[in-house]
Amino acid sequence: MPHALDRLGTHQVTVTSAATRLVDKRQNRITLTVVKHGTQDLFYGCNETTSTTSGALLSGTCGTYISIPTTDSLYGIVTAGSLVVSVTETYRA
Repeated sequence: MPHALDRLGTHQVTVTSAATRLVDKRQNRITLTVVKHGTQDLFYGCNETTSTTSGALLSGTCGTYISIPTTDSLYGIVTAGSLVVSVTETYRA
């Protein structure tokens, strides 16, 4: 159930073949959602050492998303080229 002090933040990030920070750590975050804007596989993890062999895979078509209840930072990487993703955070003000 939403709380009166819950806030929503959004932004887009271009992910490359180097680990790219999607979002910083936020202690008061409730949920983090990442939405792919393309068909490339996105690998994600919790730090700058995230790679295509160590990251968790988010595959599928444009619009594929994952929601994570985390306060940690999140990084993404693609095998080649770039991929735009939207990031939405729900957090307590």
